[in-house]
Amino acid sequence: MFNPEQFLRNLSERQEKRKTLNNKEYLQELSIKAQEMNNINRIDPSQFINLYGRDAVMADLRWVKSRQAYFRTHDSETETWHKQVADILEAILHEQIEQNDYFGENVWTIKTCDYDDYRNHIDSLLEIRHPEPRFANYSGLALDVTSASRLEALAKKIERIFNHIKRGQLAKIKYFQSDFLNIRGEKSNIPLFVVGCDVHHTEELAKLWGDGRARILAEHPIQIALLYQITRQAQIYWDYAKRNNQKEVADQYEETLKEFEAITQERQTIITDIKNRPESKEFLQTDIMLNNLEKILSEYDKYYQRPRSTTFYSRGK
Repeated sequence: MFNPEQFLRNLSERQEKRKTLNNKEYLQELSIKAQEMNNINRIDPSQFINLYGRDAVMADLRWVKSRQAYFRTHDSETETWHKQVADILEAILHEQIEQNDYFGENVWTIKTCDYDDYRNHIDSLLEIRHPEPRFANYSGLALDVTSASRLEALAKKIERIFNHIKRGQLAKIKYFQSDFLNIRGEKSNIPLFVVGCDVHHTEELAKLWGDGRARILAEHPIQIALLYQITRQAQIYWDYAKRNNQKEVADQYEETLKEFEAITQERQTIITDIKNRPESKEFLQTDIMLNNLEKILSEYDKYYQRPRSTTFYSRGK
């Protein structure tokens, strides 16, 4: 005899089982949604023709197409899959930082164009707005989910930042515009950070995002992880820049550190509430990317015999 309740239960179970990033159809659905999200307010190089000249902009666009063509023909199926997953995480964080105020109501995201993504390794910019007086500080984010399970791959990304700092270099993007400050052109002196989470937790976020679970996402511990990743790196890079007599670089990372320490303080009640939940503790203690990042940065502390900084985040609590 047909049992409608059992039928609906079985249907729900089948639908839930397909919600894995290893399911090509489900991954494609999320990828389409991510592409739509990432294209919202994305910086468009064609709007800079009157600034850089048509030939220069067209040359950059051709270069982007050549890079994309190269990846299509040279990337393995696994590498292509990882890039899709990273794009999905990028879209989720891009949306949540603004809609659910992961970093407070004064922090906005700016999606870089493909040229600056490929050339300068910046996926997104954070614009920290100060209405009175009217100015903004910026941080560049390079999302890391593709190599979250490989310590050496993440270490390579962090090492690139160290090498730039040692040479007195900060990140930059060629195509920048801010509606808040009504400016556009090249943006330089951007402190860069590697942020993200591992594939397992990206899948967890993707399910919530795909199902429209905005309330759960608003209270998700990924926001604590992101605050920790930026604050912890800012401390290390500031110290490293000072040790290498790169004052301008040190000043930029110090400013970012102050900004995010203030954000952390403002959101302390929310952070404490989220941290005290068992599922949050599990997330913060088991995320592979977060653990690998801490291993890498702890080596820096050991090398210089620096005491481990105490922040809102504690691995053992």
